[in-house]
Amino acid sequence: MKDFRSLNEILYSEKKKTILSELKKNVTDNNYWIRVFDEILSKLPHQKTKGIKGSIIRITEHHSKSNPEKDKTKGLVLIVRLNSSAAVTRFKLVAPLILRNMSQMGINVSSIKPSVSNLNS
Repeated sequence: MKDFRSLNEILYSEKKKTILSELKKNVTDNNYWIRVFDEILSKLPHQKTKGIKGSIIRITEHHSKSNPEKDKTKGLVLIVRLNSSAAVTRFKLVAPLILRNMSQMGINVSSIKPSVSNLNS
């Protein structure tokens, strides 16, 4: 699926149901990861996490097209889109703490890749 589709592309597409179900899955996944990150960030010292929660635009799971079976054993890679380069820098400082807490929660995430979002949506 391409990153962005117009409303007309969705409504008049032959694959409308597939596109809408994919969008619903992406929104559901994003909401799940936002809740997980909120829970973890609330446990970390405020000095380290100041401003990070409000800077997160969206969180998506990165799926490798090369070998999905290998990815399952290695762990999930999360792409965290933030609203500024300063937020990315702050996030990189706490990413190891977030990964540690996810591991303690039984969530198998191998890495978190922060980046600046092109769209603040």
